[in-house]
Amino acid sequence: MRKFASFVFGSVIGALFGVVVALLIAPSSGEELQARARERVSNLRDEVQNAYKMRRPSSKRSWRP
Repeated sequence: MRKFASFVFGSVIGALFGVVVALLIAPSSGEELQARARERVSNLRDEVQNAYKMRRPSSKRSWRP
């Protein structure tokens, strides 16, 4: 589980870094940039929530007290 958590953490940090770099070099107006940033953050949040929901039931079954 620790490897999976490290992978997810690294993926999130890498995605955030990529978003920041893309926003800094994008040739867009401020309003367009903000709208695109909101959309990307929303999509990322949805993907993380879906991954969590998909992973959670399998982790409950494999865990034994």
